[in-house]
Amino acid sequence: ETRELALAIDVTKEVIFYDRTGDILRNAGEIGEILGYQRELEMLDVILGLAGNYKFRGTTYDTYSTSTRLGQTNGNAITNEMLDWTAFQTALLTMSRFTDPDTARRILVNPNTVLVCPGKLKTAELILGSIRTERRYGTGATTPQTTSNPLMISDTPGNPYSGQFTLLTSPLVEQRLTAAAADGGGALSTSAATERWYLVENGKAFKYMVNFPLTIQSASPQSYNMIDRGIAMSFFASERGIPSVWSVHHILRCSQ
Repeated sequence: ETRELALAIDVTKEVIFYDRTGDILRNAGEIGEILGYQRELEMLDVILGLAGNYKFRGTTYDTYSTSTRLGQTNGNAITNEMLDWTAFQTALLTMSRFTDPDTARRILVNPNTVLVCPGKLKTAELILGSIRTERRYGTGATTPQTTSNPLMISDTPGNPYSGQFTLLTSPLVEQRLTAAAADGGGALSTSAATERWYLVENGKAFKYMVNFPLTIQSASPQSYNMIDRGIAMSFFASERGIPSVWSVHHILRCSQ
C-alpha cells in the first residue's frame, strides 16, 4: 500500500519585504528537498531492515534473519567481517546457495552493489580497487617459518572482484543503524554499525513503487483569497509511492 507525502507553503509580501537576506523565499522553494530527504530515509529503513514489508504466501518475514528459512540455510544475515577479498567470496558463496522455497532449485543471484557505512568506505575501496593481490599460506604463515615449516607467497596482478560491484555509502546509513532497532535487535553502536555491510542485486531485492513522482510547483496569486491575504508566492511539493522488499534472496547482510 502506497502513501502520499506532501508539503505546501505560502509566502506573504510582508515576509519578503522584511527578509533582508532573501533566505526565506529561497528556502521556501526548496521544500522538495525535504520530501526527497524523507523518501531517502524511508528507502534506507527498508534496505537496512529497520522497516520491512516482505510477504511470502501471506506470511510477513523480517528482511534479514540468521535462521534457516525460505531456502536459505542460516538465513541472509551472516557473520562476515570485511577484511579482504575473501569476505566477498564468502558472501557470494552464501548467496549462490539460496534455493527456491517451492522447487528447491538454486536461485541464480548476481549481486552488483555493495552498501557500506562511511567508516568502512576506504576499506572497501582498497579491496575492490587494488591492482595486485598477495596470498600467503602454509604453516609458516602463522608460526615462525623454518625449512620444514615454510611460508608460501603468491602475487598476482589485479584482484578477484575488480569492477564487479558498484560501491555506495551515505552518512544516513550510520545514522539510521545507530538510531533504530532492526529485525528484532536493538540500535547498534557506532563501531558495530561501521562493520555492517550489504551485498545486493540491484533491481531484484528492492523496488520503489511509484503512483506519481516527486513534483514541485510554484504559483502566483490568482484568487481573491490569496490576494486578500497578501500572498506573493505559494510552493507545493508532493509524491506518492512506497519502498518495498521484493526478494530476500537477492540481498545479504554481513556483520562482524
